[in-house]
Amino acid sequence: MHSSTKIQDLSDYDQANYKQILADVPRTMPEYPIFALSPIQAMLTRILFIWNMRHPGSGYVQGINDLCLPFLVTYLGDYFRVSLADADSFLKGLDEMGKEKLELIEADVYWCLCKVVDNSQDVYTAYQVGAQKMLARIKEIVKRVNEDLYNHIANQDIDFMQFGFRWINCFLLREFPLDRIIRMWDTYFSEEESFAEFHVYVCASFLLHWEKEIMGKEFPGLLSFLQSLPTQDWKEDDIGILMANAYQYKMMFHKTKHL
Repeated sequence: MHSSTKIQDLSDYDQANYKQILADVPRTMPEYPIFALSPIQAMLTRILFIWNMRHPGSGYVQGINDLCLPFLVTYLGDYFRVSLADADSFLKGLDEMGKEKLELIEADVYWCLCKVVDNSQDVYTAYQVGAQKMLARIKEIVKRVNEDLYNHIANQDIDFMQFGFRWINCFLLREFPLDRIIRMWDTYFSEEESFAEFHVYVCASFLLHWEKEIMGKEFPGLLSFLQSLPTQDWKEDDIGILMANAYQYKMMFHKTKHL
């Protein structure tokens, strides 16, 4: 928040969102020590609150805090080698950069966040209409590509919302290590369609990848599996295959009437 702005001067709605941001920022990807550093948390707080103020239609929603991190790590990597696990060397890198460069990175991260979320803002509005639409398209693609897989999930009384909502809301950030997400998003930005548009095909590709494991499980073990897929050992080649399959599904189904 700007130094001249007092929380009591905000509307009740913005006060509530500001308090939520303050609660969420320290919880942002706690597995990476660098995000617990005070300069990073202060930066994230400012970015998220400004985004909240400039987007009253949805305001800040939990999960948007995670979306800043791939951009932050990428831009900082232009100045020093970022080690996600080494907070001491990371802090040293920040100190050597200086305030002016950090402010430039903060601005860049903010505008990249806008680029991602502005094209999918209805995912974060009341009732998550955008998320519902994206999940419906993912279900249709999965059903057309592998109806047996689709039916098996349905027969276990599992709704795609139970595992897929987080995939949509956080753009798979909570399903993969951060360095793999950066590789994935690099492909997203190279596509002509919006960030969210290609994401639908990636999510379908991601679910279809686990066909063998899914077909061998039943509720409740299947739901637990879908909510915590084992991607920690995925390599860059695995991400490349995932993206290639997503592109294939896009070529098959993009702009067709039934989707």
